Amino acid sequence: MNVGKDPGDLVVCNEFMPSVSTTSLSETSQLPLAVLLGDSIRMGYQNEVKRALDGKVEIWFPEENCQDTPFMLRNLDKWLSGIRPDIIHVNVGLHDIFLDDGENTRRSLDDYAKNLQDILQIIKQLCPEALVVFALTTPVDEIKQPESETYGRLVRRNSDVDAINRKALEIAGESGLRINDIHATVVANGIGSMLI
Repeated sequence: MNVGKDPGDLVVCNEFMPSVSTTSLSETSQLPLAVLLGDSIRMGYQNEVKRALDGKVEIWFPEENCQDTPFMLRNLDKWLSGIRPDIIHVNVGLHDIFLDDGENTRRSLDDYAKNLQDILQIIKQLCPEALVVFALTTPVDEIKQPESETYGRLVRRNSDVDAINRKALEIAGESGLRINDIHATVVANGIGSMLI
């Protein structure tokens, strides 16, 4: 399987798809197992990935939103213990750069980097044979945020997206981590058509 080599390998879909039950894995499956971990962006593409790889790869993902790096750190044991994935696709960052007070992100860049390194270390401990692919954080629509009923203000900045993506690339370079550049996929296809 060619995961993470090209920006479009795992494509973000442009509509939210209802969740499917993923609480149990087939114990008799002979297919490779891919685990998708991530926030609402992952929840937006998970069923499309599952559909596209049906019969080729067994796809598993937590039913809940994996939110931010601290939440992911607290739950990796629960999600990964007892399974032997071939690939683990990780997408985390948007909740870490949320502007709680309108100016400062929830996590500093240093805290995000430390958490990401800890996440990758724990994944390697729990699933040492798995290929780990990190999805870069998607761009945000800074114009729509203040106009939305949900936010009514700017809650994420593309400058922060760029900063955490640069940090993830730096960590990837140090650790040999594979990258899935879904950021480039969204930019190439148009933020307005790709983000919900």
